[in-house]
Amino acid sequence: MTQKQKAKRRLKIIEEVVKEGKLVTQVCKAHKISRTIFYRWKARYDQSSPEERFKNLEDKKRVIERHPRQVPKEYERLILDLVFNYPEFGVRRITQRLPLNGENKSIVGYHGVQKVLERNNLNTFEKRLIFQSGYSFYMKGGE
Repeated sequence: MTQKQKAKRRLKIIEEVVKEGKLVTQVCKAHKISRTIFYRWKARYDQSSPEERFKNLEDKKRVIERHPRQVPKEYERLILDLVFNYPEFGVRRITQRLPLNGENKSIVGYHGVQKVLERNNLNTFEKRLIFQSGYSFYMKGGE
């Protein structure tokens, strides 16, 4: 079912209650949805103007910029600096070159470094060499 079909169905369900005067419980039971979901959709319906109602009934997707446990941007920048200066280094050697925290451990572990390399498509030596040639563009904000 596409987004538009879902929004049409939701609008039809809400209008059964609002315009036709059917009971919420009966409509919810007939369409096999909970009343909580119905009232959530109805709140979106009530808050929007008639032109926007259809669009507001489409699925809302959460956008998460960075996961809370993801390597911080400043550490990621340090890893990318190391990759630029030493493209021949693998995960272990990059991790060994990172600054230490208070417990004499690297600020980012092997897995974190590997994830940064994967996220930036730098997990092979050849890709790191290509990255080295275009790194100045990346550092100037071409992210």
